Amino acid sequence: MNEKGKIAWYSQFQDHASVTVDFTSRWKTAFATVLALVVARDTGRVVAQTSKNGQSTAVVDDVPWVHWYNSDVPNIGVCYSSVYLRVADHDLWTLVVNDRSWPNSFDELGPIGCEQTGAISVAVRKGDKWAIVRNGKIITGWFAALRGWAINPESTYLAAAVADEQSDRTLLWKVMVLPLTQ
Repeated sequence: MNEKGKIAWYSQFQDHASVTVDFTSRWKTAFATVLALVVARDTGRVVAQTSKNGQSTAVVDDVPWVHWYNSDVPNIGVCYSSVYLRVADHDLWTLVVNDRSWPNSFDELGPIGCEQTGAISVAVRKGDKWAIVRNGKIITGWFAALRGWAINPESTYLAAAVADEQSDRTLLWKVMVLPLTQ
């Protein structure tokens, strides 16, 4: 349910699944399995993650994405105008946003940050280093550690607590503030 009271749910049967929106509308798209369902808070768009043969795709307001991706666990979300899916890529992880896969993969995807423009940022780990990726591009350097980060409500700045490792293996922490351009 979103903040305006729009509701949606899915029913999983033995041989298929269905999605119902606001008690009156059942989607026409046929599903083998529905893994997750999200109602966007601001727009009210309903997004389902459906799966078959170990792959997933998104269905947005009863319109399926064209492509299927390696994922068979619930990993879908909505950030304003963007729909994202976390997917495995040869034991690494990447994001697919609006049916376009990011060009890079990582050992770990952390928390996702949403901007009003639909831009998506995520903390990522590769090996023992951390960075922040925005719309598929690394916007910070690589750091030995990354703690909490946030985007301000106007989506104009991103702030993060990052640390570099010193020669004595201690961490030197600092707060980084980056302007976000559209």
